[in-house]
Amino acid sequence: MKHWLCITVMLLAFALVSCSSAGETAQQGDYRLTINPGEEWLHQYGTFIKNPPQYAIWMEDASGTYLGSLFVTRKIATEGWIFNGGNRRVEALPVWSHRRNITDGEGFLVPSKEKPLADGITGATPKREQELLLRPTDKDGSFWLYLEINHSTDFNGSWPKDASPEDENWSGGEGGSGQPSLVYRCFVDPASAGSWTMTLIGHGSPDGSNGEIYPDVSALTTALRILESAAVERLP
Repeated sequence: MKHWLCITVMLLAFALVSCSSAGETAQQGDYRLTINPGEEWLHQYGTFIKNPPQYAIWMEDASGTYLGSLFVTRKIATEGWIFNGGNRRVEALPVWSHRRNITDGEGFLVPSKEKPLADGITGATPKREQELLLRPTDKDGSFWLYLEINHSTDFNGSWPKDASPEDENWSGGEGGSGQPSLVYRCFVDPASAGSWTMTLIGHGSPDGSNGEIYPDVSALTTALRILESAAVERLP
């Protein structure tokens, strides 16, 4: 069964609209983003909990200038982490955080309980396929679409649980990310095609100290199987 998120938000030249069975229907020229979970979508967190990942979807113009966030999962958007021991989780989605470049009252580049993201672009992580509709006001405009995704406590041999803050492979400590975030993107140009697959271009900073994208993903293991695919289709 498909998961339809019902949300609308205006963003410069775009409106983000998604359909429910009782909501708006797709229109000609809309873009449909489909996110298919991989076999590691649900990750063991503690003894009894299996958590879905946290992720952010955002747009940049053709020259790479950040335009705004389209959808951000609720934990990162509202500082809704559990059992994190006060860790602000700056390592969770560092590429998105640095591209967004908005600090809270304490200087962190992540939303807080006091300064959360607007409800219109946030939501719980679905446990199954998710579809979002992007509705452009400029139906001929091109743009970059990014998706950054990460799990909590997804440790492996390269990013272990017992790493120390002074170690190069520290990734937030016991309640941190473990393996760093993965970044996918595609360039949507309606003049050249009608569908686009988001491709993996690298991982984020393991400790969240910068917004760089590191292309070498050879040390990642289970994190590579969080997402099966993400693709964009322009509706006729």
